[in-house]
Amino acid sequence: MENAPRRGRPKGAKNKRAGDLGAILTATHEGRTPGQQLAALCMPTAQDRREAKARARALGFKDVDLLAAVVKAENLAKALGWVDAGTGKPTMQGVRDAWAMMFKAYGELLPYVHQRLAPKEAEKPRDQVPLILMDPEPSGGAMLPSAFVESEEDQALIEVLPIELTRTNSHD
Repeated sequence: MENAPRRGRPKGAKNKRAGDLGAILTATHEGRTPGQQLAALCMPTAQDRREAKARARALGFKDVDLLAAVVKAENLAKALGWVDAGTGKPTMQGVRDAWAMMFKAYGELLPYVHQRLAPKEAEKPRDQVPLILMDPEPSGGAMLPSAFVESEEDQALIEVLPIELTRTNSHD
């Protein structure tokens, strides 16, 4: 029974259909993967950055990266036809919609570049660590079991003073 054939593809084998679809998408769009196309939609180009630097100098603005994203949103709005018929400039609503599309694309691309961090476990407050006290003798006056033995090495157990265990892992 150990060598019985298994259903499905063998362990470690790639899904051929997914690979085929990826190859078709890449070949259809001049060798650009969907991730590359999405990045082109949302990430400012070198030309956008040059325009942003010129605007930043004119406005006395220091954050060129933010202005580059604004320029990208304006250019995307123009490309989508969200322009004012009279001026030919992108409408504010068009720029807002383009900005929203860009940040949606950022969210889609982010896991491919930056891995999520494992959630940090909250520390236990000090008052939740259990307090353990040891009495020299049990309640009711009964003697410790070691007191019944005549051996001198067990006599130290009878004279134990109350001890507070304060190690944080004492409850494990």
